[in-house]
Amino acid sequence: MINKFTLIMRGDEIKKLRLKITTVAAFTLITVQLFVTGCASKSGKLPTYMHPEHLYLNAKSYKQIYVELDIVEGASLPTGFTDTLYRFLNAHCHKPGGIKIIQGKPIPISKFEGFPKRCAPLLCINGPGQMNQGVAYIHILCYDSDKGHWDERKHEPYAIIEGSHISIDLGYVGGGFENYILQHELGHILGLCKNTTHGDGAHCNNHGCLMEPSPTLLNQTKWVAGHIPKAELCSSCLRDLNLERNKKVDTVYFQGPFLVREQNSYAIAMLGGACRIFIPKETLKNFKWDKLLSGIQKTIMPGLKVSGGKWDEEGVIWLVARGPDSKLIQAALNDAAQSDPDPYIRNNATKELRKIK
Repeated sequence: MINKFTLIMRGDEIKKLRLKITTVAAFTLITVQLFVTGCASKSGKLPTYMHPEHLYLNAKSYKQIYVELDIVEGASLPTGFTDTLYRFLNAHCHKPGGIKIIQGKPIPISKFEGFPKRCAPLLCINGPGQMNQGVAYIHILCYDSDKGHWDERKHEPYAIIEGSHISIDLGYVGGGFENYILQHELGHILGLCKNTTHGDGAHCNNHGCLMEPSPTLLNQTKWVAGHIPKAELCSSCLRDLNLERNKKVDTVYFQGPFLVREQNSYAIAMLGGACRIFIPKETLKNFKWDKLLSGIQKTIMPGLKVSGGKWDEEGVIWLVARGPDSKLIQAALNDAAQSDPDPYIRNNATKELRKIK
């Protein structure tokens, strides 16, 4: 019996959000654009300008971790998957409220037709229920390329720490190694490997560590023989977790499933690793996050599908919240174009300014 472990099957009683208007807190979401981003667990270095891992590791920010686990119809979770998920987070995250795992009903693959795999989370994320609920959020999507999901191509599992999202192709992994890979990706969500004294900023260099970029030849031989190595973190990674656990950040926080990063005059809200929303800071106090989520799922996404836009599988949707005060949004965009630590935000803010001028 695992303490503080909750597995809830979400049924039809969950009401789907409906959006009849396209405004969000008097601001209109416009400017949909795709841009390329790297995948954290495919050798891309993790961002050092924000530390959402602190929201998971310590009890100062949030008392509980809320994990939303979605499965595409036809895929089957391996034995012990949810237990492994719980045990890893419970072992490394100090949360007096425990780890809550919500497993939804299987999602028909038809729901994602016409959309790249990277954008799939935007169509199925529900979040903790109440947008102001004080929990740290993680979204996990599992599917199976062997079942014809997403053109039957194998896709390497990845984690996007900026979007608190993990994607796992069970057909790519297979062979009983899914639980090992799950823990590796969770390590990325917890910010491991940012320390370049024992890695490249994305993975650990220590032999045998769970956070190695790929199994060694010896381990691969063992895997083929059916011997799965222990999912153990090296002493360096464990030390990093202990050091980071005592830190707290106030400029990064959750609003339901949205991971929000505040800057001087604006905020960047991130959803599922596939959507970034630029919001003037003055509007955050009364911002309608539930309508934003509903608008993305019910209006923005279908609109992009109908318009026949050219989707890039590695693309991220870029949205800007605009209002009647054009000077306010222009000043915030200028601030972002000049000083945001994320080059993608700087580039897109610059493009927005060109349109205004």
